[in-house]
Amino acid sequence: MRMRGGYEESIRCLVGAREQFEKLGPTHRMEVGDSISLLGRTYFERSTKTGGQQDLRQAENLQRAAYEILQDFPNTKDLADCLILEGDILAAANLSGPDSCYTAAKTQIPVKLRDFSEVYARACLHHGRWCTNKGDEATARQELQKAQEIYDRLDEADNSARARLVLSRLVAEKSGQGEAFRRFAKVAKDEANPEVRLLAWTEHCDRFKRHAGVKRAGQTPNEQYWLDLLRFSREKWALKERSLH
Repeated sequence: MRMRGGYEESIRCLVGAREQFEKLGPTHRMEVGDSISLLGRTYFERSTKTGGQQDLRQAENLQRAAYEILQDFPNTKDLADCLILEGDILAAANLSGPDSCYTAAKTQIPVKLRDFSEVYARACLHHGRWCTNKGDEATARQELQKAQEIYDRLDEADNSARARLVLSRLVAEKSGQGEAFRRFAKVAKDEANPEVRLLAWTEHCDRFKRHAGVKRAGQTPNEQYWLDLLRFSREKWALKERSLH
C-alpha cells in the first residue's frame, strides 16, 4: 500500500487506523488485523525498492502479528491478503513455503466468487511469478493465465499487463530471447506503468519477427534501443488513453 505522500505517509495513516480500531474494542478485531497486515505490506514494498533488510524484518513481524488475529476470520479477503504477504516475504528471502501460502490464500475465497475476485487473481499472479522464478513452467503458466483472465474480466488493465509480462518472460526463455528479456527488464524496472512495459516488449517481439533474417536470438539490443522503445511505447500508450477519453 502506498499513498500519494509516499511510504512514510502510508505508515502514519495505517498506524493511526490501527489505534482507532483498537479503541473501538473487540468487535473491530478483524479491522485491527487488516491494518497491521497492510502496514506489513507497506514495509515490504518499501524493502523491495530500497533493499532494506530492516524493512523486510519489520514486514515479517507485522505479518505474523496480523496472522495471529486474522486466522480467526477464515474465508475473508483480509486473511487472504495476509497469506499473500507471507508468501511474498518468504519468496523475497528465497525461503521455502511461498507455494503453500499462495494456495492457502486462494482457498479463503469462495469458489463461486473466484472468477471476479481481485485478491484471488493477485494470489495467482504472485504464485505464477514465484513458479516462474523457480522453473515450474507448467504451474506458472496456469496461474498467470488465470490471473490475466480475472483481471481482464475486472477491467484492470495494469494488473493484466503484469501477468502478461511474466508470461512473456516464459515465452522468451523458450524462444531463445531470454537474455534479451532480462536486459529489457533491467532497463525497464523504473518504468512505473506495466502497460507501457508490455507495449515495449510486444513491439520488440514484432520487430524481431519482421527482421528475423537480420537479427538472431543470440543477439541482444543495447540499452539505448530499450530506452528508445520505452519512450515510443509511452507515447503510444498516451495516445491510446487520449482516444478513450
